[in-house]
Amino acid sequence: MAIEPKGIIVHSMSEYFERDALKWLSRYNKETNTFDGTPLHQYPNPIHAPDWLVYSRLSVHGFISPNGDWIAGRAVPEKAAHAGKSIFGNLSGLNSHFLGFEMLVPGVNNYSQFINKIATAGTFSSAQRETALAKCREWMATYNISSNAVVGHSEVSGDDVRGPGKGKRDPGSSFDMDAFRGDL
Repeated sequence: MAIEPKGIIVHSMSEYFERDALKWLSRYNKETNTFDGTPLHQYPNPIHAPDWLVYSRLSVHGFISPNGDWIAGRAVPEKAAHAGKSIFGNLSGLNSHFLGFEMLVPGVNNYSQFINKIATAGTFSSAQRETALAKCREWMATYNISSNAVVGHSEVSGDDVRGPGKGKRDPGSSFDMDAFRGDL
């Protein structure tokens, strides 16, 4: 289903996940140690972020690797499952209104490592930032999106929206959204 994009959400996630992270998902069967009926040991280790989203039944319109490469995800402007419970102005359920991409945090990270890295200066490369700026400018021109509607996931899906301790924290304080919007 195509959407009429009204904004862009900048996300971040680990570049890779340990195979055991599949145990977090509801389709994991702990009695048989299988995920979707396949023995866990048959899945790759580590799991690359684009594959992790497929296993999670989530999606974004693209990923930006640490070296700045763009990895295509869901076709634009198809609806993607990336924002979850989210609000921007008078819009809610931003999957139906916003495009989104993931800034990949280098390496294999557990949640604690990921949270620490997105709060640490230098986590995102200048190549990633340049690719993100180029992709946002392209989408802004194509869909007449204002720079004010380019937001971080935490800005539209934080504790104020999801409840105390349940809000999204990405892309993190190491990605200065105000400076990024200013450069658009």
